[in-house]
This record gives sequence, structure tokens and C-alpha cells, in this order.
Amino acid sequence: MRRAYPLLTLLGLALASVVVFFQPRHVRANELPSPQQQDAKHPGQVDFDRLCKVCHGAEARGDAGPRLVPFTREYEELLGIVREGTGQMPPISARQLPDEGVAQIAAYLKALSSP
Repeated sequence: MRRAYPLLTLLGLALASVVVFFQPRHVRANELPSPQQQDAKHPGQVDFDRLCKVCHGAEARGDAGPRLVPFTREYEELLGIVREGTGQMPPISARQLPDEGVAQIAAYLKALSSP
């Protein structure tokens, strides 16, 4: 039974070495993003995720709805599409999404379009 302890100790050290070795480089260097950085989202992403993501995809690259990036529309054009709807997209009222939210989504889509 006494011989089992050194073997278990060696096994534990080997397992710990493997875990440390295979961690992503930023984890090994203690460069984890802060909670504020993890939670920091573009202001337009919150509304996009709530209203648009289900059809246009997580990064607006298209899914059930068309691809929105690269985004080239002007705010007024986007506002008209959002308020009136188009194709299979239903209209979204100012109560559901204020004009400021549409402007923030437009800025978010332009940010996604940047290289």
C-alpha cells in the first residue's frame, strides 16, 4: 500500500503538467480578460442580439435572413426597413426599438464590417 502513494503522486504531477501545457497561451501568461472586457459589448450589439441575431446570424453573416455585413446602408434607409419591414422581415415598432437603437445597430454593423 505504501508503494501506491509515490505512484499516485507521480500520476498527479504528470496530469497537472499536461493541464498546464495545453492551456491557451493567454491563460498561461495570466492575461485573462477582465470581467469588464468580457462583458463589454458594442452598444448596438445588445439590441442586435435581442431582435436581429435570430434571423441574420450571430455576426450578421446571414442565416434565415440575408447577410448584413459588409454594411453599406445609410441610417435613414435602415430605419425605413426596420419600421416598415421588407420581404419576410416584420416591421419593428419604435416601442420595441427606439430610433437611437436603430442608429446603434447601424454603428455595430459598420464596426463588424471593418477589417
